[in-house]
Amino acid sequence: MQVMTAQFTEILSHAGKRHSLCTLPLETYLDMTSKRALLADLHGHTACTRRYVGVWEIADGRLLLTRLHTLKEEDFPLDVLFPGIRSPIFANWFTGTLRCPKGELLKYVHFDFLSIYERDWLIDVKDGLVQGERLVVNPPPPPRDPQEESDIPEFLKKR
Repeated sequence: MQVMTAQFTEILSHAGKRHSLCTLPLETYLDMTSKRALLADLHGHTACTRRYVGVWEIADGRLLLTRLHTLKEEDFPLDVLFPGIRSPIFANWFTGTLRCPKGELLKYVHFDFLSIYERDWLIDVKDGLVQGERLVVNPPPPPRDPQEESDIPEFLKKR
């Protein structure tokens, strides 16, 4: 799925704090199974093309899916996607890096989760188990290229 607009983040709770999460762990599960169709009737939005916002938690070194919000501010029942499994759902299907942006916004990018913040808190996960965490300090973006502005037609500059 190609996303052309900045997207709503997921939500991650860890050590008693709530964080924005710019990673979509449930997408891996949906890609591995035929369950994506179960979300097809949910209300969509250009800023949330996946049609849901996952609420996640890290507890005892495990990544857990605790809730799935719809864009109509209702909970989607997890037992529809995970029959016979009680919530919270251990995300044993997910291997990758969770990204939680921190600090001031340095550069807004109107595409997916590509905006740049002062720092990124990265959490490495393998088979749902946290392997490590690190904080990356992002350099400020380069000064705006004057050539960029000269590409704007004159009639738009006057507005």
